Amino acid sequence: MLTKYPRHPDLKDAMFTMGQCNERLGRIDQAGAFYKKILTMGGSDDDSTIIKTKRALSALGA
Repeated sequence: MLTKYPRHPDLKDAMFTMGQCNERLGRIDQAGAFYKKILTMGGSDDDSTIIKTKRALSALGA
């Protein structure tokens, strides 16, 4: 999805899910990379995915 549909409207949600999966598998660095990438993609501060991502990144200590 990331390479085939880079402008898909649900891309940030898919990336958040991928970050969560990596986090649960103990791949903290990879999870953090997904979360940071979401934040660089832009969006408003009241976007629910941005809010969830900031919380998840904070919980990782990154």
